[in-house]
Amino acid sequence: MDERGGPNHVGNWCYAPFLYDRQTKTLMPQPIQKFYWHFSHTIRPGARRIGTTKYTDLLEVTAFQKEDGGIALVLFNQDKAPQTVHLRLNGLVAAFALPGQAIASGEITL
Repeated sequence: MDERGGPNHVGNWCYAPFLYDRQTKTLMPQPIQKFYWHFSHTIRPGARRIGTTKYTDLLEVTAFQKEDGGIALVLFNQDKAPQTVHLRLNGLVAAFALPGQAIASGEITL
């Protein structure tokens, strides 16, 4: 796709992880590319999605049970303000601040 997300036959511009600048002949990474990175580097083949709960609609959370028994997490703060995240698992709690409109991923080893 070019620097506007085209061309296509109906003139609605598409969004992609990379656009191409025809003048400089370079790829232009787009913000969505960061999201793909977190999912593809944290959630590995064979992992199974497990249930999660959240205390605000401003936070998106997904978790996967890895084949080795650990848990892979991806979190996204939709708010512009930082959110304090409290992870609770098996009676243990960990808290951290997730910056505004930030995505984070990680793994918990059990």
